[in-house]
Amino acid sequence: MESPEIPLTFEILQPKIRTESSSPAVFFLHGYGANELDLMSLSCYFPSDTFIISLRAPFPLVSGHCWYPINFSAIGGVPEQPDLDFLNQSMGLIKQSRDSLINLYNLDHTRIGLLGFSQGTILSLSLLCTSPSDYSWCIGFSGYLPNHFFDSTSSELLNKPIFISAGIEDELIPLDRVETTKNKLIELGCNVTFSLHSGGHYIEENTILELQTWMSKYVL
Repeated sequence: MESPEIPLTFEILQPKIRTESSSPAVFFLHGYGANELDLMSLSCYFPSDTFIISLRAPFPLVSGHCWYPINFSAIGGVPEQPDLDFLNQSMGLIKQSRDSLINLYNLDHTRIGLLGFSQGTILSLSLLCTSPSDYSWCIGFSGYLPNHFFDSTSSELLNKPIFISAGIEDELIPLDRVETTKNKLIELGCNVTFSLHSGGHYIEENTILELQTWMSKYVL
């Protein structure tokens, strides 16, 4: 969906039953080379009163889109830390889209969450650490917090619920990078739940089961 008021293309699932009061929402941020439809199968795990809004990354590729370009020529094929200029540009577009969608659909700005996969997780954690008052919680699969934001000192990160997962055999996001992120977020005062699975760069079934338990505490 495109809107002149909203800088990023998006897909939205509205609650079947609406009330006059404002509604909670979750923003999905897809991975490199995907689009706004990629994570929509996860919408079934959220409460029926929640708006599901999936944003399309701004930079087109031969196939799909990305939040920032990746140099895959690094040793071992592991992507380098994201370019801060591109990262900030995407974060700004997400914030503009978030603010416009809150006004357009009467969303409850105190109950907005983030869910990302891979590059989308990198954006989600970056947004959370730079604008913690904008988001109530964060879910991140197979991603990490860039070094650029390790120095966040906001008191609003204290006890912020975060669920992150990683695969031991992930060929794109090294496990130690995710574990470093987990430790840093704990150091910043966040309430971190870490899910580790034996697979690679994907969302594993047991991770979803753990996520549902986590959501029953912090989202439902």
